[in-house]
Amino acid sequence: MDKLIDRIRKKTGNSCDMVFKKIIVKNAGGKDTYYLADFERTNASTALKPKCVIDEVDNYYNKMGVNVHRGVYKLSYLANDLWSRNLPLKADRGLILDRNGVVLADNITTTSLILIPNQLEDKEKVSKLLSQVLGVTKEEMDKHVYKETSIERVHPEGRQLSYEMADYINSLNLSGVYLVKESKRYYPYDDLLSHAIGYVGIDNQGLSGIELEYDDVLTGDDGAIKYYSDAKGNKLDLSQVYVSPTSGNNVSLTIDINIQQSIERELDNIVDMFKPDMALALVMNPNTGEVLGMSSRPNYDSNNYSNYSLEELSRNLPIWASYEPGSTFKIITVATAMELGKINEHS
Repeated sequence: MDKLIDRIRKKTGNSCDMVFKKIIVKNAGGKDTYYLADFERTNASTALKPKCVIDEVDNYYNKMGVNVHRGVYKLSYLANDLWSRNLPLKADRGLILDRNGVVLADNITTTSLILIPNQLEDKEKVSKLLSQVLGVTKEEMDKHVYKETSIERVHPEGRQLSYEMADYINSLNLSGVYLVKESKRYYPYDDLLSHAIGYVGIDNQGLSGIELEYDDVLTGDDGAIKYYSDAKGNKLDLSQVYVSPTSGNNVSLTIDINIQQSIERELDNIVDMFKPDMALALVMNPNTGEVLGMSSRPNYDSNNYSNYSLEELSRNLPIWASYEPGSTFKIITVATAMELGKINEHS
């Protein structure tokens, strides 16, 4: 840039000062002309701008093989990218509903812990306090506090914090320690329809069932709070930018919650009475093929899926335990013959 300023001085004979994002040229008439980084010129009349200055800027970038419009804008973009930091805001996952709009998979708002290491004034103090609050060793917390990065998400111990814990951390008023909104999946009916609905991981990614099959539909677009800091991590006095997260799309099932609850209740009664190795039930609309309810035993609570074995999680028996109907299908043959008048109850 110094070479560019020298060239402009020689061409114009005017005094020039370089300011980041713009070149200020002192006109002979005493008026200032601004050559902005995004190439937006402040004056409509080109007569106020020495043509030789504009030509010199064009030539400077053209020699580098970059179009001046793109080149100057690119410098501004790179500078903005260098200064800007994003505090992530997780988007809510889309809801899973029954055929009547009853929510089967919901979201609750939790809080996650994020550190900006360069803004921590007393890292020893921060590490000690946070390790006590989160119930981890100071050595584990040191890995986050002393990490050489612009933004550090405290994972997994700082994820999905309770309101009480988040409030306490906030009351410590530690510089460089931030609490951001995070969405957590919640299943209001616990183990109801668990094999079909499935479950999600800590990052709200679908891992099983409907949650996995329609993960791209249910997943939203994350937002962020963009702020600006210098190379040392000190926050600059520039306006913050809030980018709102966009929730995922809802998915409606053919399931009827009333029928589903009846199935769950009857399966529980069967298990209590007969102690079978497994049990299953499936209710369909014979005219459309819609599944109105389905479940099996053993099942699991989608809110606490990590407490169950892989076998319990993966065996959706109405789908998995398929077999040839064999003799059980004879009733269909007899019913069809009676309906066609080929036989009757006395045959």
